[in-house]
Amino acid sequence: MGSASKTKRRRLKRRRLQQRSDTLRQMMTRDSIGIREDTFDEDSRTVDATLASEAPTLVAVTGSNGKKRAIEEVLLMSGLELPEQVTLLDSHDSGSVQKVLGSIRNFRIHDNIPVGPGEPRLRGLDGQVTFTRQPEGESAFQKYKERHLTDVSIGYIVNERKILRRGEVFEIEGRTFTGPKTIALKWTLREGSVLPMGADSRTRLRNDPSIIEDITMDAQLVSLLENRGMPSGLDSQEALDWLAEHRDEVFTSKTAPPTPPPPSGDDGQSRGLNDDSILRVVALALTEREEHIETFRAEVVDIAAVAGVEVREEWYGLKDIKEVRKVVVAARQEFAQHADPMMGEIRFSDSQPADRGVDGIRHALLSRILRNCTSDEELIERKLADCSWGGESVQAAERKSHQLRAQDAAKDYRHFSLMDLASRCLMIDGFSLRGAAKDRIAYAALGFYEQSGLQQRSGYGAALHTTGSFANLTLDAINKSMQTGAEEFPSTWEGPMRRGESVQDFKTIHRLRVGAIPNLKVWVDNTQPDQAKFTDADEPYAVESRSVDVAFSYRTLINDDKDALSRTPQQMGQAAARTVNAVAWSKVTGNADMSDLQALFLATPTGLRQRGNLLTGAGVPSVATLQDLGLLIEQMRGENTPEGEESDDILGLRPVYLIGPSALRTTIMQLVNSTADPDAGNSNVFNPGQSYIPVIEPLLDSDSATAWYLFASPQQISTVEVTFLEGQESPVIIQWTEPSTLSRIYKVLQTFEAKALNHRGMAKHAGA
Repeated sequence: MGSASKTKRRRLKRRRLQQRSDTLRQMMTRDSIGIREDTFDEDSRTVDATLASEAPTLVAVTGSNGKKRAIEEVLLMSGLELPEQVTLLDSHDSGSVQKVLGSIRNFRIHDNIPVGPGEPRLRGLDGQVTFTRQPEGESAFQKYKERHLTDVSIGYIVNERKILRRGEVFEIEGRTFTGPKTIALKWTLREGSVLPMGADSRTRLRNDPSIIEDITMDAQLVSLLENRGMPSGLDSQEALDWLAEHRDEVFTSKTAPPTPPPPSGDDGQSRGLNDDSILRVVALALTEREEHIETFRAEVVDIAAVAGVEVREEWYGLKDIKEVRKVVVAARQEFAQHADPMMGEIRFSDSQPADRGVDGIRHALLSRILRNCTSDEELIERKLADCSWGGESVQAAERKSHQLRAQDAAKDYRHFSLMDLASRCLMIDGFSLRGAAKDRIAYAALGFYEQSGLQQRSGYGAALHTTGSFANLTLDAINKSMQTGAEEFPSTWEGPMRRGESVQDFKTIHRLRVGAIPNLKVWVDNTQPDQAKFTDADEPYAVESRSVDVAFSYRTLINDDKDALSRTPQQMGQAAARTVNAVAWSKVTGNADMSDLQALFLATPTGLRQRGNLLTGAGVPSVATLQDLGLLIEQMRGENTPEGEESDDILGLRPVYLIGPSALRTTIMQLVNSTADPDAGNSNVFNPGQSYIPVIEPLLDSDSATAWYLFASPQQISTVEVTFLEGQESPVIIQWTEPSTLSRIYKVLQTFEAKALNHRGMAKHAGA
């Protein structure tokens, strides 16, 4: 490839990194004042938090000399631009949907944030944090409940600000501010984040994550640190090194504060501050230093990748990038002396964390396979971003660099056949392919090394089981294709039905019906309070495994059958999602007996059942029939009394979902999407049907083309529950070799079960 083309690609890469850096510079973060424990709601998975206030908080700003300084910022609530909701992320990481833990909504601005004795209360922003029921959201929710996590941080962009110089006075909204300060007149809330370490909003700094080339510590900070044990005479970098090593001692020392030095020019630094304020600057310096180190490491990785050599740990400790370039050039020259001329630019190592060839092959293979599965470019990019470029131990900045290099290197392999890619992987694994027939290459690529007869050079044995081998690259492609199929399948069970908490084994699950909890009784003094009776309120079931196998043989590889890596596993993923959906709805159409020995849907109460939830006879969905069927749910009572009598407790349920077969699609959609009652013939007649959420499920047609249902929200009462074995919330792939057929077998496995838990939250109309 010509030098002009390489230069163009490097410029394009730098431009992308610069655009990303520019975007990050706009975003600020601020810790919330706190989660309010008394607002935890187990069913809705929500908790309230005060997200921000108008109290001044230190931020980092860059002066005209290019250096950073700390300055107080005030966020005016009157200038806040609020969306309906923002995403809840893991540590401000927006690079993957796997980092989405939930959302924040129901924002409120109030005037009850206390500042200090005798000071006026400030306006604050409250929001309701909702955690997703996916495993990542479940984990975070439990950690907050158990008080392992305590805060939520917000990310925002300042659209318009007023910067006050030292001594400058600014009045707005009846308040007076004196510089140095920056006033956010207009700002936009962009996201909320869960952080592994919270901090008081008065002492944590909100940092602009741009790169710091030089960090200067002012005289007062140096004096404070020397007073707390730092040797005198250290320059800024040496002081920061000492500070990083003795961070805990500095922040816990109780020695007397130093005498502030006299003013030394208008450098923007605060003078005459107390120890608490100075320590905020310490926190700023440490944070900037850590960002500088992370960026330096990423640049080291980039330089090594361009040169085609592996990163060495000692390079991270070099003085500057110039020194790094010198040692990388020397390493490249050493490598060239020992390179096999038949191997071209391929490099070797046990882990290959930044190998251009392997990452390029992986990116090229996944891009082609995924585009054979779907035309959704956003989904494709997300799947590619989910790849662990460089391994889990590599820092985020380095993984991003690996991904960009892989995307660039993939261009070299975009026209390769599967056999060409397999050959390239074997060469990377140290095999000599001179004179090897296609079938022998295919045997080795699938892991049948002995049968292939190919020889591997010494020192490469470990490579056979790394991410560089073709078998593992194809496993990755098959897994991504399968997940794409599972995600794109139009499942309808999630919404009207409940996703249960994942279980760890195949033991029987016991779920308590919510109707078993009675209204609270008066507790007479000096008497034993009434206890709820749960014996007859249990619905037991257990998860079951379901699977299907597919073979990827050496013939498939030789024939360059890309469908075996794309369309086939995609259909397997669809089949897995379709199976979950079918099992869930079978609990509705099957109408099996529940623990009270009565059918799920019952028209005439009998036995232990006191109220029915089935209407017979003709009746398509309409305002009138919705009223009749909805009344069955709204009048549902709790569990029977110990004497077998009907409970007096009205559960207060509300039907939310209108569910029907595809034969009733038009009728249902017209009903829920019309402002006026479709049967009234008058546009001024209100249509209450528009408050329902429509669900059209073709599986219901095979049972009845006329029957339709109402479901209450599963957050209010359990309807049908779907529970997965832990780790199999999405279908998983297990692979092994089959020597008798010279194939790799891929098993798609998912373990789950569904169970109708409570008839009270569901009602059925036979419709005919």
